[in-house]
Amino acid sequence: MNHSAVAACEAALAQIDRRNGETGALTDILHGEARQAAAEVDRKLSLGLEAGRIAGWCLAVKDNIDTYPARCSAGLSFLRERRPERDAEVVRRLRQEGAVIVGVAYTDSGAFGVLSPGVLNPRYPDLVAGGSSGGSAAAVAAGLCTAALGTDTGGSVRIPAACCGIVGLKPTKGRLPTQGVRPLSESADHVGVMAGTVARVRQVFEAIDPGGARPPATLTKAFVLGVPLDFFADARPEVRASMQRTMDLLKASGMGIQPVELGPPDSIIDAHVVLALTEAALAHEESTDGFGLSDYPQVAQEGIRFGLSSSATSYLHSTRSKANFTAKVEHALASVDALLLPTLPVSPPGRQAETVALGGRELGLLNALIRYTAAFNQTGHPAIAVPTGLGQLSHPFSVQLVGRLDGDLQMLDIAEMVENILGMPNDN
Repeated sequence: MNHSAVAACEAALAQIDRRNGETGALTDILHGEARQAAAEVDRKLSLGLEAGRIAGWCLAVKDNIDTYPARCSAGLSFLRERRPERDAEVVRRLRQEGAVIVGVAYTDSGAFGVLSPGVLNPRYPDLVAGGSSGGSAAAVAAGLCTAALGTDTGGSVRIPAACCGIVGLKPTKGRLPTQGVRPLSESADHVGVMAGTVARVRQVFEAIDPGGARPPATLTKAFVLGVPLDFFADARPEVRASMQRTMDLLKASGMGIQPVELGPPDSIIDAHVVLALTEAALAHEESTDGFGLSDYPQVAQEGIRFGLSSSATSYLHSTRSKANFTAKVEHALASVDALLLPTLPVSPPGRQAETVALGGRELGLLNALIRYTAAFNQTGHPAIAVPTGLGQLSHPFSVQLVGRLDGDLQMLDIAEMVENILGMPNDN
């Protein structure tokens, strides 16, 4: 470390004091606890003791991940005074590795949503911040922390990462534990990591999942990327143009580009909606909070009602669609090192937008923004959103890489190479 953990903590808290009121990124700030944790890191280092893999790093944690002793409401008004008795397992592991938790970050209510309406996008203030991990993305983008945890059930780490111009990782399903995370859809919920660069995302990921840690690759291998043109055929013209420039640059840099087939995303997205909302309805029914459906905000009520009304036939048909699409992804990845596609089918929409035109129809923002991300929550494959320098000046462009199951580290190797080729990393 070039400076003390206490100094880094004070700098982060000062930046939070300056910018959190403007961005709305953090909903509770742990001034005293953060200072105490930073002092303990410095004490260990002064004695020559092991302080952890990310000793002194200042992190924020999404509000639906239990973080003691913060208020952790998952964005739900009826839980606004809830303080967990202990940390979620991912937070416990971060603290064990020397992380300094500076606060908890805004989430859409119950993690239902992709807009984070209470958050201002720090880098692109006219655009939505994305969600539901919008507070985590904004905290990183505004320099309030070095990295942040989010959750991703249909794209809720990758979407705000794309909107705010940072890196967002959804690991292989099950790689990061969800104990102590408020459930939305058990089979699709993932804990994810957000930071300004792929290298920082990797370090936080490996701190939580130390079993898979290894040195980064030398990045000399000629990786081959599979591009599912049929999957994102309905992307907006500006997205397709940025993807073409992306492929041209990667190919010119020695990476292989190979077409693969996944088919259009319609059936797997329809299946995701049925499966995720049916599980959300089950999570609500099994909740011990003691609050009724009418206590939830409108968007959550609608989602839970949809899940409660889904038929067994619909659920089984969706399960079949999930299996069929997973097999297609596995087949595609058998011949390439990773898949490459846009993170979003459209440029991040403006803050006042309610719908976007896509494929000759008007879609609501939620359905549009999850269109290329939610599929991989259903398959469980690792996926990462990486910002590029290829978008319009006022609209960022993000590419998504999808790796083999449990191939998270190789995917991170590829992502770092792509980051180096496509644009300057964001070094917050």
